[in-house]
Amino acid sequence: MTYKIWNRLVVFLIAFLMLGIMLFNYIIDPYFVFNSPRYEGINKIKVTSIDSHMTKFYTAKRANPNVLLIGTSRIEHINPIHVEKYLSGKVYNLGLLGSGIDVQKRNIEYFIKNKNINTIILSLDFFSFNPSNVSSNKLRFSNDFSDDYLDSLLSVSTLKRSIKTFKFNFKGVTQSVDYDSGWRSYRSNYKQIQKLGTQYTKNLLEKNIKKFSSQEVHFNNPKFLKPHAIDANLKVLADIISICKSNNVALHMFISPIYSEITDLIYKRGYGETYDYWKESLASYENIYDFSGYNSITKDISNYIDGSHYKDILSPLILAKVFKDKSVKIPHDFGVLLNKKTLKCVVDNQNKRESINE
Repeated sequence: MTYKIWNRLVVFLIAFLMLGIMLFNYIIDPYFVFNSPRYEGINKIKVTSIDSHMTKFYTAKRANPNVLLIGTSRIEHINPIHVEKYLSGKVYNLGLLGSGIDVQKRNIEYFIKNKNINTIILSLDFFSFNPSNVSSNKLRFSNDFSDDYLDSLLSVSTLKRSIKTFKFNFKGVTQSVDYDSGWRSYRSNYKQIQKLGTQYTKNLLEKNIKKFSSQEVHFNNPKFLKPHAIDANLKVLADIISICKSNNVALHMFISPIYSEITDLIYKRGYGETYDYWKESLASYENIYDFSGYNSITKDISNYIDGSHYKDILSPLILAKVFKDKSVKIPHDFGVLLNKKTLKCVVDNQNKRESINE
């Protein structure tokens, strides 16, 4: 065999292998980028992702929503069905795991510009304003999807996830996110809670506290200790408000109801001054509901999956407060409209650091 024939054969085999990998990744579509046909037992269940932000972006795009829920993974617990009680049109939950306020802004900008969005429901979380919590891929927001397509077709990690996705479908593993609506059901967690009770939640809470104490994007960042370090991200929030106003998009905002021991952690880690400053800054808008702090809901661990994420039973209460629905019975201390009048009570309350057993 001559070298020319040998070289051609090698090139052909490499090209054939690459095309085979690309075709397999496209068919399995583990990140839901291409919306390939879904088949039972093959690729219908999507439980692996190299970037959940990427997956949610493409599934939200295909959903063509009119109403967008956006924030961190905490808002993922709000089932769009509950929102439909108050708003008409297609509702999509674009909760983005661990996201900073700037990536939330980029998504809001994109969907207002490219889709028929009339309402945004924005869930605010303190760590989203951490100066280290910044966005990654900015190209997709300018309609340049090349990086995402390459990651989804030609990478070793994608091939591994395609194989995993195929195996999970064969085994019938439960999917935690309904990508047609964006709602994260946490079905497996609820099954464990039903089996083990609040001890399961407490175990996850301990893991979350360790994670939050060690990760820079949460509460292991010296810069975050200085209140004015969040000024740039507060400006991002101001930009979001301005963008919605200039495009006649209704904007509803609230602060997530984190479990009381997570609030304790914020102070124990030395971020209390920044946290208070954050609340003071948000109060200037006078239209943000605060469900955090210490109240009858946040002091009861049975309302949580892991301390950081509340159960979906709180969704109707949160939405009823935000949309001023008096037909729903809400604990009197759950949800305070942040403004100049209520600010002192809110800050005084969260500085008490009450025991959850009291």
